[in-house]
Amino acid sequence: MDWIILTIISALFLGLRDVYAKKFFDKMDPYVVAWHFTLFTALATLIFYDKIQFFTDIRLFLLVIKGLVLVGIFYFMYTALKIGEISLILPFANLVPVFIVFSSFFFLGESLTIVQYLGIFVIVAGAVLLSFNKKKKGVAINKLLDKRLVLYVAFFIVLVIIGYTMDKYILQNYDVHPYTLLFYCFFIVALAFTPITIRRWKGEYALKMIPIGIFSFISEALYVMIAASALTKISLIVPVRNLNILFATIVGGIMFKEKNLRKRIIVCTVMIIGVFLIYLGN
Repeated sequence: MDWIILTIISALFLGLRDVYAKKFFDKMDPYVVAWHFTLFTALATLIFYDKIQFFTDIRLFLLVIKGLVLVGIFYFMYTALKIGEISLILPFANLVPVFIVFSSFFFLGESLTIVQYLGIFVIVAGAVLLSFNKKKKGVAINKLLDKRLVLYVAFFIVLVIIGYTMDKYILQNYDVHPYTLLFYCFFIVALAFTPITIRRWKGEYALKMIPIGIFSFISEALYVMIAASALTKISLIVPVRNLNILFATIVGGIMFKEKNLRKRIIVCTVMIIGVFLIYLGN
């Protein structure tokens, strides 16, 4: 199956994870929600136990570093969400694919065609437009003046760029199975959030959060397998996977009965055109 189709499927389940996780953010600490789906993802990876490798060389060091980067990503993202609203943070977070183009060029030697650059621009522009909330524009400007929020979002973006680049670098240059990368990274995140979970979680909604873990595992398992292929480029995988906001917008709009859903679907259509341009550029 073509990598673009698999990446779109990965984005779909990532979007479903985000939508269902959002349902619990008002009821539970976001770190507890993250603990649930990261632990579930790590344990689900053990289904393929014969693919899990254990190292004592530099590969172990790289996997631990990547796991800690992922811890930082979740920490800064959810801490930023406690300070500012998601509609304020997402427009900046959705610029990540642009920076990935540069990091993949310098550290991985990836190069793209003009059509692919155009496709990335269209997807990013659509994602940013979907993230803006005009009704809360005045509040957003005031929130942006919060230095803590600026720092948290900046750290989040930098770590996401490092994380994606490390994924491709490790899988491309070392004998590491994709599921091994997935297991180590998500187990480290779950381990890091365990103390917080012990203090703040009272055992509620445990069964109801299982779908979040399932969506997370499917999305991440597909992603690491795609990233491991020598025929794929992380600078193209990331923008296509950024379609998760498209699926989250549609599903979330239906679930939460949000307004202006029709206009958002039009923007989503533009993002799909961006994916088509990336496909044409192959």
